[in-house]
Amino acid sequence: MCDDWHVYCVQYVTILSVNRCEAFLDIWKSLHCTLVEMTCEAHDEYAAQSQFITHFVARSLQVYSLQPTPMDTPSYKNLCDLTAGLCEDSPDLFRALFRYNPFAARQLQRLKEAMSSVELQLLSSSPVPVDNDEK
Repeated sequence: MCDDWHVYCVQYVTILSVNRCEAFLDIWKSLHCTLVEMTCEAHDEYAAQSQFITHFVARSLQVYSLQPTPMDTPSYKNLCDLTAGLCEDSPDLFRALFRYNPFAARQLQRLKEAMSSVELQLLSSSPVPVDNDEK
């Protein structure tokens, strides 16, 4: 049985038997897995934006030595738990998310730019804008 985070990407390329293909996909559907049709390029772009950045932030917070404190908020506890959980994943997975995904370097650059922008806004006492539409 799949849970909420089991999303499988499917790209139809050369199908010799449509019936056989559909039967195979029906196995995953019967397990309540989510199947999303997308190109390999779209998959890589989304993976860089979500998986690579998530792992990068967790590894960065691990190097920062993020630790529980006596006055943790629920959000901070979640951050500590997420960091610890993600850093248990294989370092090879983390490196592969960067090395073999052509979109990862750009996402890393965007993250650095965003952090610099927020820092500059803090130093200048300007309000920190929230813009979820920018990619």
